[in-house]
Amino acid sequence: MSECYQNLHLQLLAGEWREGSGEESRSVTNPYSGETLLSIRSATSSDLDATYQKAAQAQVAWADGATTRFW
Repeated sequence: MSECYQNLHLQLLAGEWREGSGEESRSVTNPYSGETLLSIRSATSSDLDATYQKAAQAQVAWADGATTRFW
């Protein structure tokens, strides 16, 4: 498989590409064949809270003109 099509099941959460922490998953299927292409674990409210906090930190640094990357 092409390198650009790897890890599509990962989400950018709190500055890291990782799976969600939820127990539920969502399937992505090929609309023509019905074949399941990949399964994505849902993010939890804790995942989203951590992501929001990381974004808020990055925004303060960005507004101060910092060039440090947070992810």
